[in-house]
Amino acid sequence: MLQSFGVEFDGRLHCGLDDARNIANLLIHMIKDGVSIDINENIKENQMMDRRSNNHRRVSNTFKINNPRKNQHQNQKGEEKIDQEDLDFAMGLMSVRNEAVGELSNTK
Repeated sequence: MLQSFGVEFDGRLHCGLDDARNIANLLIHMIKDGVSIDINENIKENQMMDRRSNNHRRVSNTFKINNPRKNQHQNQKGEEKIDQEDLDFAMGLMSVRNEAVGELSNTK
């Protein structure tokens, strides 16, 4: 599938993080090529199960920005801080999508 979009596999086989990065890269190429990407399911936070943290305490699920390219900073409670680098990462993802959508509207 990656080859059909001219995307090279990057990383280690069967590594979840590398697979996720390759899927994200593939999605970016698909959006730029004009493929319509839509959410096909709804996720409601209150219907999700709690997960266990590293110290086996219950942690409720939250939706947060995940920037794999930086070291995660933590405050005294062990929660991630959303800082400028996180926001820049999220804005970069949004700008790629918006750029691809803009290219689509210009071709119609």
